[in-house]
Amino acid sequence: MQSVSDRLRKLDTASLSDAMWKQNAMDSAIKPIRPGIKMVGQALTVRTVPSDFMTVIASLDYVRPGHVLVIDASRITESAVMGELVCYEASRLGAVGIVLDGALRDAAAIRNSGFPVFARAITPRCGSCDVMGEIQVPINCGGVSVKPDDWIVGDDDGVVVVPHERLDLILRICESVEDMEERIKKGERIKQVFGLDSYFQERARIAEETRSGKRLPIT
Repeated sequence: MQSVSDRLRKLDTASLSDAMWKQNAMDSAIKPIRPGIKMVGQALTVRTVPSDFMTVIASLDYVRPGHVLVIDASRITESAVMGELVCYEASRLGAVGIVLDGALRDAAAIRNSGFPVFARAITPRCGSCDVMGEIQVPINCGGVSVKPDDWIVGDDDGVVVVPHERLDLILRICESVEDMEERIKKGERIKQVFGLDSYFQERARIAEETRSGKRLPIT
């Protein structure tokens, strides 16, 4: 029997977003530091206060194999709350990726490491160590609510959050859509697989009635 992680790894973020009716996809500004990598794991949530990197370091004590650190850094892009050393240690502890709604530094080293990291911005400027935030609490990252242990999936298109309480339903929907997409790749027509023939026929009828004056144009 396949694990949840294996099942999610076969799905892309676009399909998962569709299965959740376009909800739970993070802000498009949060992109992979290195294209071409896939990330699947469960959320270890971190909420920093403005420019605070100490909370990120403290969160490493909570890392377990399969975790994705999801960091709400308040979208601040002018000071970094993490860099390559956080990535190296997180990876050694078993983390499978990091998502940061804020800025990081050491981008070249992180990119070369191959460790999956998604972030809003890159800056050389370091953050501060004056105050501390919270760990393993509900947060907002990239405009999406994230709870500890929600499933996080990232690829070249961005990052989506799969709430753990809806996981089974979303997986079933997504895998069904993937089966339909495979039929299209094998030669079936898109509109037939998705049952769009009647939709196009209705649109053509409305257009003809509008042209003939039987229907007022939609404004």
